[in-house]
Amino acid sequence: MAKQAKPGDSQLYALGKLAEAVRELVTGAGHLQERLAEAALCLVMVRPDEIPDKELRRIFEGVKADLAFQPAQGSEGRIAATLRSDERFTSGSTGC
Repeated sequence: MAKQAKPGDSQLYALGKLAEAVRELVTGAGHLQERLAEAALCLVMVRPDEIPDKELRRIFEGVKADLAFQPAQGSEGRIAATLRSDERFTSGSTGC
């Protein structure tokens, strides 16, 4: 028998994925572009309506939009196309 979802489960899942994305950015291995790709994978399955705080939801929507503004190229998705095309992510600079 399938486990019944409780109210708030999706919010806990979403917040956990946000924390995982931040952890990838801060402590993940590789260059910035690689860490951003890993963090983006954490965020793909999160829906804005799962973010309980309105301000955090607004920021989340902006981050997702910034990660996927380039059109997909062939089998490459929008996030990969954006990360590949943006010099901020490909120059090897840490941005600090």
